[in-house]
Amino acid sequence: SWTLPVFRRAPRKPSTTPRVLRALEHLKEEAAEVGKALLAAFALEAVIEHLVEFGKECFEQATEAQQFASSLKASFGESAEAVTEWSEETAKALHREAGAIGQTVTAYNNLLQGALGPKNRKMAEYMSETLTELTEGFATAMGTSSGNVEDAITSALRGRTAALKRYGIDISDAAVQTDLLAHGEKMLFKDMDEGSQAIARHNLLQDELKKKIAASGDQTNTWAEQTKRLNAVQADQHEKIGNQLLPVMIEL
Repeated sequence: SWTLPVFRRAPRKPSTTPRVLRALEHLKEEAAEVGKALLAAFALEAVIEHLVEFGKECFEQATEAQQFASSLKASFGESAEAVTEWSEETAKALHREAGAIGQTVTAYNNLLQGALGPKNRKMAEYMSETLTELTEGFATAMGTSSGNVEDAITSALRGRTAALKRYGIDISDAAVQTDLLAHGEKMLFKDMDEGSQAIARHNLLQDELKKKIAASGDQTNTWAEQTKRLNAVQADQHEKIGNQLLPVMIEL
């Protein structure tokens, strides 16, 4: 006889969903740990990079300070400490770096000492400090850099007055001779020794710089003065570019 077959339900396989969820959760936790490790590594790298950069800056500042001290010592000798203090005080008053002030006063001192001789070291020191202060004031008045003014002045003190003339200051031999006559000096400029010529040229330069600085307060906003300053600055830049290109052109 035929009987109704009995269908047996196959045993239910255990669900994989919980295991998958647990695996995903585990992966999530591991990913979080990896992320924390990466963030920590990046943070550490950034810290190390910052420390390296900071150390580099400290080293450069220390090197500059050492070079600054060495150059002052070589130029001013026993007066180096006093000049260093003067440079720091002047820099603070003018909101400049002491190193920049020190470089300028050293450049002037080396130039003037060469002309005045070792017996007049104190005079060269005084003249150099005065010129440095006037350089900063004149640069501000003309709207140019102290370096441009320093270059123009050092060239003029050596007798090459074209750069300084662009700023309206003439300390050529003829101009110095006229100034000497105006002050009752009977000796001709060309007959003076190198030291006397340096002092005469410095005196005229100092007077002219003071006049320009004093006048700048009333004239800084006039179109003529702005144009004059702009032309002088552009001429300085053209001269520097030309000096850099000259050796190349000679080789060609």
